[in-house]
Amino acid sequence: MNVYRVFPYDATAQKGEPGHPLFAPSGKFGRIDNGGIYRALYASTNAAGAIAETFGRFPEWTADRFVHQNGSPFALQAYRVDDARVTSLDDARTLVRENLRPSRVVTRDRKVTQAWSLRIFERHDADGIAWWSYYNPDWLSLGLWNIRDLKLLGDPETLTVVDARVREASRVLRRIIR
Repeated sequence: MNVYRVFPYDATAQKGEPGHPLFAPSGKFGRIDNGGIYRALYASTNAAGAIAETFGRFPEWTADRFVHQNGSPFALQAYRVDDARVTSLDDARTLVRENLRPSRVVTRDRKVTQAWSLRIFERHDADGIAWWSYYNPDWLSLGLWNIRDLKLLGDPETLTVVDARVREASRVLRRIIR
């Protein structure tokens, strides 16, 4: 399966450093983050989905939105994920097994989502979790804590407001591009 991620890109960054396509920040604000225990690399099964997840909270998208506060341009990277064991919360049987209601999967309450993700992580039988996107249920979002088998597909592509995938995401989310 191919997945996509948007991140602040630094062409000089080495593997494991911020700005590299394989860098997973140690976060505390993401849906499945549990900083200090594991790092999560967030991705989407759709390029427009990755863009939507990154910029969806902003009602207006301008050129400066596509530059990170550290000055790095935001870029889109494609990856190949072949052998990852991903717990899909888009599957009813999995929701029953995990004792999760759909509303608890997409809640904006990070304490709730971080708790169930930690439970799944601690079983050591998955490399990450997939769930439907808040912005479009046809897009799956993924949080991967095991990224050793991710394969880069090409080079990162710097995003701009004229990129067709940015336009697609803005159309689905009904965001204004200026």
